[in-house]
Amino acid sequence: MPIRNKKGKKQRNIKNPCGICSNPVAKNHNAVWCDLCNLWIHIKCNNTSLDVYHRLQNDENSWFCQKCYNHAVPFGDISHEDLKLTLQGKNFDFFLDPLNDINVQFY
Repeated sequence: MPIRNKKGKKQRNIKNPCGICSNPVAKNHNAVWCDLCNLWIHIKCNNTSLDVYHRLQNDENSWFCQKCYNHAVPFGDISHEDLKLTLQGKNFDFFLDPLNDINVQFY
């Protein structure tokens, strides 16, 4: 099945697509394997510095791309300002119920 890149153009089956941009990840690209989505991620697509990339090469711990992190971690995809307001109890679109430790979101 063909996949689409972020511009919506059809691409042929790519052996190693980047989990963020869907472009091929070649052997000579700086990329990190995401242990959650099981895809290679260009460090540039993930805003990962070259210094962090070099440290990850010798690290055996699990690593998660920003896309997976934002889906897996509560508040992972909330802006810094919204998170600050939420933690202060001033964000009326989203708040924490301290009695039940449940995230409640209004639509």
